[in-house]
Amino acid sequence: MSQIKLQHSGGNSVIIAAPSSNPASDRTLTLPGDADGSILTSNSAVGKVVQTVNGTHATQLELNSSTVTDTGLTVDITMTNASNKVLILVCQQMSSRQYNSTGFANGALILTRVTSGTSTNIYNSSAKYGSCTSSGPGSGDYFISSAGIMSIVAEDTPGAGTHTYKTRLKHETRSGTTTRTSSGGHPSEIQVLEITA
Repeated sequence: MSQIKLQHSGGNSVIIAAPSSNPASDRTLTLPGDADGSILTSNSAVGKVVQTVNGTHATQLELNSSTVTDTGLTVDITMTNASNKVLILVCQQMSSRQYNSTGFANGALILTRVTSGTSTNIYNSSAKYGSCTSSGPGSGDYFISSAGIMSIVAEDTPGAGTHTYKTRLKHETRSGTTTRTSSGGHPSEIQVLEITA
């Protein structure tokens, strides 16, 4: 098996060796010609997932007012390095419901981080409505519901310590309308990944 040996001035070497088994055809490794760079190895720190933490919740919350309320979907993560980033993935079941209402039902889903008692909204900080909406033809003896799995993908750099990530719900108040999460016990999930910067 052929190889190329690159010796350091200190005496030790790095060896570039041919594969241990015969490839199906010739293979070419091309070095970039437009930038400098280093080969990433199993010991490279940048971009590694250090830890993952999951949280699930399946208890129904129903709102008929605009009070921002915790949905119960939450997860805690303790950072191993203050400079690392956190990737947050949320799959939250939501539904907007009308009960003999002439208006439409409208809800806002918010992602919040709590660190040492201080809350910071990571996604939908202005609580814009439209995360889940239903609209019917008008008043009368009827019921309308729109439902789905709402997803959030967000990045955060929270710093050192333990941080809580959670979702919160806000309902646009209209008579005869509500917004739900985990309707009927439907599960929701949040996952956070610490990634080396």
